[in-house]
Amino acid sequence: MDMLFLGQARQNTRIANENALAANEWAAYARQLEGLLLEAKANLIGARAVRDVALTELGKLDPQNYLLVKENRVRIGQAAYNEEMHSSRRA
Repeated sequence: MDMLFLGQARQNTRIANENALAANEWAAYARQLEGLLLEAKANLIGARAVRDVALTELGKLDPQNYLLVKENRVRIGQAAYNEEMHSSRRA
């Protein structure tokens, strides 16, 4: 009878160790994703800063330029976004 309990205890320990390893792997993956998200956010903030400066300068050079209208920029950006999402799903 003791051997049965000992075998079950060993199996439970093995399963617990496997679960702990899997949890650690998932935690590492989550940290990696958080780092990628932080990097993407920083890139977006940088791109917005460049955009704002470029629009200010464009406004000085060509006050009637179509890119100074937010809706035009949104339309261009949405088209690029849609193309990327569509091409990524095909891959």
